[in-house]
Amino acid sequence: MKAVALDEFRDRKVGAFSRGMAQRLGIAQALIKDPELLLLDEPTAGVDPEGARVFKDLVSKLNSEQGKTVIICTHLLHEVGPLCTHVAIMHRGKFVTQGRVDEIVERMMDEEGYRIVIEVKGDSEALAEELKGSLGIISLEVEDRNISVRASSDIRANIVRAASRKDFEILSIRRLEPSLEDIFMKELSRRR
Repeated sequence: MKAVALDEFRDRKVGAFSRGMAQRLGIAQALIKDPELLLLDEPTAGVDPEGARVFKDLVSKLNSEQGKTVIICTHLLHEVGPLCTHVAIMHRGKFVTQGRVDEIVERMMDEEGYRIVIEVKGDSEALAEELKGSLGIISLEVEDRNISVRASSDIRANIVRAASRKDFEILSIRRLEPSLEDIFMKELSRRR
């Protein structure tokens, strides 16, 4: 009960539990026999934000500290995505992709292009002009101090070198990775 943050409700009748509390109780029941493998179906459905956080913390702890394998079946990818090391995406009852999340993300970026956002101190238009047509850049957009780049590979180091040669100051540079939802939608569009 404590692990799923229901300890204070231990004397309450289960019939009085909210849907989210009932979900957490189901997880507590699954943990009673200390299984090595947990298979959870839609574990965050109907769970409030506090309950979702408790669930995420619990799954992370079960995996990292106790070495348990947790399989989560869900369509709420944004909620569980950060917990996953591996993913299997199904469409119409068939697996359309599966593997390590980082490998699937990398594969999608190889196919779709790498998205890089550069925050520039000073003249972002001038840096954009300097970068155009080089370094494997597919497209480039400037908005205020930010330059959004789509490139054929992760060219962040090349961008920094090119900027420093021309005395442009980069405040930040980050690679945007596709989410599990992006990957699901891409796989779904391939099947249509």
